[in-house]
Amino acid sequence: MKKRVVSISSLKRMSEVSKMSILELNSVAKDYPIGETVVHAVRGVTLEIKPGEFIVILGKSGSGKSTLLSLMGGLEQPTKGRINLNGINLGNLTEDELALMRRNDIGIIFQHFFLLVCH
Repeated sequence: MKKRVVSISSLKRMSEVSKMSILELNSVAKDYPIGETVVHAVRGVTLEIKPGEFIVILGKSGSGKSTLLSLMGGLEQPTKGRINLNGINLGNLTEDELALMRRNDIGIIFQHFFLLVCH
């Protein structure tokens, strides 16, 4: 397996794309096969977030909110559709590039603290 060397400068910075959308989702879907059944966690979401905008994601339990946030943060890849962060298609990034993007461009607060020992 061939690895690429990634530098921080290889990813566009937010200041360079201030006129663009920060985040774009185009017909994004996420399906999870469970046996012979397919769970459609996210279906055809299209969304554009520009600099300075704030959004709220609301929905009932099990409606796909956490899955959508995982997709937006590059933690999961969509089954269908495209996600662009600062003009970069997340589907084209390696795991190392995704890690750099998460470190430099977004913040994620997890619902469960998997890295902390809880007593």
